Amino acid sequence: MQNDDLFYEDNPSSENDFQDIVNENKTNGIILIVYVVFTLIATLISAQLQISQEKNYSDLVQEDLSWQVVINEDEQYIIHYTGTVTNNTDRHFDNVYYRLEFYDYNDELFKQEYIVVEDLGIGDTVNIDEEYSPESEVLYINQTEIIPLTNTVIIGLNLISTIVVALLLFVVNKKNFYNNFIAFRNNPKKYFGYIIAGFVLVYASMIFANIILEYLGVSDTSQNEQTIQSLFTKNTLNIVMLFLLLTVFTPIVEETVFRKSIYGFIRPLIGDIGAIILSGLIFALMHVISYGDYIQIIPYAFMGLSFSYIYFLSGRNIYVVIAIHFLNNLIPFLIYSSNLV
Repeated sequence: MQNDDLFYEDNPSSENDFQDIVNENKTNGIILIVYVVFTLIATLISAQLQISQEKNYSDLVQEDLSWQVVINEDEQYIIHYTGTVTNNTDRHFDNVYYRLEFYDYNDELFKQEYIVVEDLGIGDTVNIDEEYSPESEVLYINQTEIIPLTNTVIIGLNLISTIVVALLLFVVNKKNFYNNFIAFRNNPKKYFGYIIAGFVLVYASMIFANIILEYLGVSDTSQNEQTIQSLFTKNTLNIVMLFLLLTVFTPIVEETVFRKSIYGFIRPLIGDIGAIILSGLIFALMHVISYGDYIQIIPYAFMGLSFSYIYFLSGRNIYVVIAIHFLNNLIPFLIYSSNLV
């Protein structure tokens, strides 16, 4: 009888642990679904606005561009692209792009380049004079005009969608947010220590990652970072929206998704070490996959691994990694903003 009692007492504990994991995974699953669905919705809205933009303005932004083959002093085969771009519309464009697709004599695409026309005002005509060095002879070049949405629209759309996602994630994950807040409030020195240590770790890891990139001969920053930097213009509304987007709501959303949800999914299966590695690498991949510059996964991987490791050390307190992410994003924000002065 005693053995039966002991078995009975242990079983509910095991069932409770299992049920906690099930409930936690339900929450993590909802977090991922909310993130994916609203990312898709924002992408579709952006694409529809882009189509409307090009339909309304592509015929009014007129280009007269041509290319010719030249041989430089080193007898190197180069393409010389020249001409003009004229804005006959009633609005200013932050950027207009011309995608150049280089095709060889086998009619195969082997290279892409972009001509970027910046700050194209009403009635402006800009002279184009670019040179490219393709690795093989060019049969023809396919030129595509791209008139992106204004920076204000791009930033505003991203900000609105990120705020909506952040609020929904807060509702879905309110229990975890509340428990983490109570833990932080009860021992602020401990968690502020983790924030400082985590920020130093992220900063040090990024230095190490840049050393690796330099060793590999990579000098450019990631396309993701270049895209963000291009959004900084002398527009007060844009700067305010960028501050909210980059330093406030993006850290909340990304840390809830990549640390709370993805880390939380992986941890019961392969433990904390596996969760640190996989959630960090998934975080890195998501920052480069849209652009295809996969070599830049190196700094993002170091960043993601650092976030995940500190998340583990802090007892998986979401506020610690949100704060570190805030500080990490604040520095480039201040640098890019100061360059406008």
